[in-house]
Amino acid sequence: MRFPCMGRAMAACLLAAPLSGCSGCGSHAAPEGVEAGAAAPSGSAASGGWLNRRDPALNPAAPRGTSMYPIPKRDPDWDLDSSDPARDYARRYAFFTRRYGASLDCAIFGASQPAGKQRSVEVKNAPGCPGAGAVRDVFLVDVAGDRLTVDDKATRDPMGLWPDGSSPEGPPADRVQEILLMRDWKSPLKDAVARQSLVPVRVQGYGRGTYPVISVAGWHGAVQRGAPPEALQPLAEDLCRGNAGMPLGLFMAMDRTTLLRFRCPATTVWETL
Repeated sequence: MRFPCMGRAMAACLLAAPLSGCSGCGSHAAPEGVEAGAAAPSGSAASGGWLNRRDPALNPAAPRGTSMYPIPKRDPDWDLDSSDPARDYARRYAFFTRRYGASLDCAIFGASQPAGKQRSVEVKNAPGCPGAGAVRDVFLVDVAGDRLTVDDKATRDPMGLWPDGSSPEGPPADRVQEILLMRDWKSPLKDAVARQSLVPVRVQGYGRGTYPVISVAGWHGAVQRGAPPEALQPLAEDLCRGNAGMPLGLFMAMDRTTLLRFRCPATTVWETL
């Protein structure tokens, strides 16, 4: 399943997004130019500095010619929680579209349940929050089809767009957006990367603009290919904080076959693409 990038909305969606210039996005009512839960123009966790670059040559899914560098067999996916991908899908949608505000502190996402060809995910107001215990939403999720809707549009809040500008009931944007000028990348995640003495050269937004993948000039210090989780723990904690607790990935710029994934709060996995 391919997740292209988002449009101007992606800028806001990638709270932790570390790129500049993207392709491939999502779809609803996050403020224009901002992807919910992403780096916003202000540089806060909810702002972003995404550029609307759409040069086909920069699209990682474009036909690849010969190269002196390793060539990946596929693009990164957005690493949904394998224990309940439908629940994770709905949770990320709510977070990055700011459906319940700046955080999900007052929302409890139940385990997904069968609902025909979809999975239903019930969301209730958390204890101690206004309307505690009340059902806020019932999402109907088709992870394989990359679609999401609600059970009753007449009573639920209108559906917002993903950070890439795409509708949750339609396909993702056709390109993965990316940021190429690091001065245009405004995000706490950028600061976290810098604290690890890593040099970002590109940021891309996969998963409808919700999953930032940062390319760095090279591995540095404890961040070496194949490094064990314990050596990467401080890095993982810092990057997860910088990305508002949402997952992300790192590439070494010259090798897009090896992806270092961060599954927050703070675990790491090396993956070969």
